[in-house]
Amino acid sequence: MAPPDADLEPVGIELTDGVVTLRPIAEHDVDQITEACQDPVIQRYIPVPRPYARSDAETYVALSLDFWPTGRKYVFTVVEPDRPALLLGVVSLTVAGRCGNAAYWLAPGARGRHVASRALRLLADWAFSHLDLAVLLLEIHDTTDSGPRSALLYVRLASDLPPLPRPTG
Repeated sequence: MAPPDADLEPVGIELTDGVVTLRPIAEHDVDQITEACQDPVIQRYIPVPRPYARSDAETYVALSLDFWPTGRKYVFTVVEPDRPALLLGVVSLTVAGRCGNAAYWLAPGARGRHVASRALRLLADWAFSHLDLAVLLLEIHDTTDSGPRSALLYVRLASDLPPLPRPTG
């Protein structure tokens, strides 16, 4: 299935609210992804290889870039507008029909600053306006070595009222 906007390519796409910016994942993110994925919190909630090697990040970035033109998955890095080289995290959207499934992780230094909620809001607004999605899901899993232990499911519909603004800062 071709994406709704067949010209949609990762080059040149940038989403920002002035506090966080989403830009398509790139090869120059590999080292920071490798470093971030050493974090025990990321390893608890995100199904990443353990131990996580640089080659894992290289494969992840390459696959993420391959998905863009298919319209099946879009992967963005989360950065600050005034520090675009410093990776705060990753947010992604997997698309099936008019349904999107969002996912994210944040590097330790980005947590507790509303970075995730801002990034997810930017992703959702972009998905509803550019991909004509009807629904966006966000699943949060608490994973242990023996497998998933619990999960939360958040849903946002294209017809929902815009979310209330978050405090700045």
